[in-house]
Amino acid sequence: MSTYIQPVPVTEGRLGHLTPEQTEKLQQFWVRLYDVFDGKTQFDQTAPSSFKGQAREDDAPATPSTEKKGWFSRSKAVETSSKEVAAPRFTGAELYKTFWKLTMMDHPDIIVLKFLRARKWVLDDAMKMFLNALKWRIVERIDEL
Repeated sequence: MSTYIQPVPVTEGRLGHLTPEQTEKLQQFWVRLYDVFDGKTQFDQTAPSSFKGQAREDDAPATPSTEKKGWFSRSKAVETSSKEVAAPRFTGAELYKTFWKLTMMDHPDIIVLKFLRARKWVLDDAMKMFLNALKWRIVERIDEL
């Protein structure tokens, strides 16, 4: 007969279970983040590298193109749309608004700690990843869903 062993939840690096060093990193992250939100610190204002530059149907007007051959060599007029758009630029105020929509009912520290843990507590890497996530949410219009 096997005995069930209750799993022990991982609490390391979680809210309420931070070491003094982790608490300091969290505080430094918040200082840097609000410097970006307030416009005191420069950041990469272009879209994240995953941005494909594809417009949505309501963004790009359809333009008639040359005739293309359809099935069985019949020609038919085809409309194409200009799908490539310039990469958007972001402001600290947009990122601020998106961040607070992201947190919704969660504790803001929980959201930030996810990025710090994901980047092994390297502040610059976590900040870059976090800002790219916010920019992605703006580009993909996640808050409009």
